[in-house]
Amino acid sequence: MWAGVVRDSDVIQALEMQNRVHPSHDPSRFGRLTHHVVLLKESVVEVIAEVVSVR
Repeated sequence: MWAGVVRDSDVIQALEMQNRVHPSHDPSRFGRLTHHVVLLKESVVEVIAEVVSVR
């Protein structure tokens, strides 16, 4: 297993733009998010979160 971080992720920017239609949209929430990529034997997992824990 390998895990890495995507810097300046376009995915986080896209999620923030999609969320702008929500009445309680707060763009500062998206500044705390990190885009993680985990490579597994037969798949790739992408996670957008503040914190990721792998056991």
